[in-house]
Amino acid sequence: MSVNSLFSYSMRVLFLAILCGLIATAQARTPAQPMDVIAIIDTSGSMEGRINGVFKLHIATDAITRLSAHLPESRRIGAISYGANSQRCDQIQTLLPLQSHSEAQLDRAFNQLRASGPSALTAALRAALLSIQNHNQPTTVVLVVDGVDSCGSDACALIRTARNQGLDFSVHIIGLRLNSAAQSELRCIAEASDGELHNIRNINELDFALGHIVFATLSTTTPLVAMNGQDTPAGSLRTPELITTTPGGTSGTSAGSTVPAQIDAPERIRRSESFRVHWSGPGGQWDYVTLIREDAAEGEYGYYVYVREGNPLTFQAPTETGQFELRYVDGMTQRTLDRHALTIH
Repeated sequence: MSVNSLFSYSMRVLFLAILCGLIATAQARTPAQPMDVIAIIDTSGSMEGRINGVFKLHIATDAITRLSAHLPESRRIGAISYGANSQRCDQIQTLLPLQSHSEAQLDRAFNQLRASGPSALTAALRAALLSIQNHNQPTTVVLVVDGVDSCGSDACALIRTARNQGLDFSVHIIGLRLNSAAQSELRCIAEASDGELHNIRNINELDFALGHIVFATLSTTTPLVAMNGQDTPAGSLRTPELITTTPGGTSGTSAGSTVPAQIDAPERIRRSESFRVHWSGPGGQWDYVTLIREDAAEGEYGYYVYVREGNPLTFQAPTETGQFELRYVDGMTQRTLDRHALTIH
């Protein structure tokens, strides 16, 4: 899966320097076994919000999929969600058991998620700790969240207790536009477990956080190979996109892309009929094609499919008739790059 490379030159240089430091730190740790990874995804109602026009929940699931893709294939990963389709604070969902999973398996598990319900963060952390205890293996917990526990529990106290009891884990947190109070509470969780908190204010900052977390979960007993002129643990990355540091390089759409787009689809479709949409364009990570009423305002959207899902894309016409259009939308700027008129009859 392609990764956006949206750093300025100076940020890329800084990123490279930090990654070198992370490698040196990782070498000093040298754990006897590679770490398991347990992902915890916040699916509470607030995750229906957006960052740069992209749903927070989609950012969260995509971050975990990309993280998994850049770890060794033998690495075990599990996934837990909390909040979705429930008003109960004790309800969490084990999306994936702790074992090796393909990207397709992750996609199938994540596609069912919807943002709804309370933030049962502590209950989800408790489930992750139970899994760590049962497997007795060093574990990295990756939490993607946009707020703190809303069920009256003390997540930080839970983490401190587990560490004091000798469980070998760390919690790395990707926060999505956290307010100052949430940052304080989540930082407590991260620091109590020797993890890190990354507060993402825009999509451009996501790669930076993922780069840190990848290196935090690597087995540091592996030999080093050269990548981008620097030493990188061999076998740790299947592809180099995550830490690409070549000045001026791009992968996916850049902010304010001016690359033209074009939609090729039928002009008339019966209602409820499935049809295919061919597209050309920048193909950015968050670009999508949406089917919407012809008179809908710029920035509105209806049923949509990310272009990264393939070419052609499969759509289904709505049950109502009338004048619609397909729009290719730049996911970073929410600008419509092409329109295709479609009559539903």
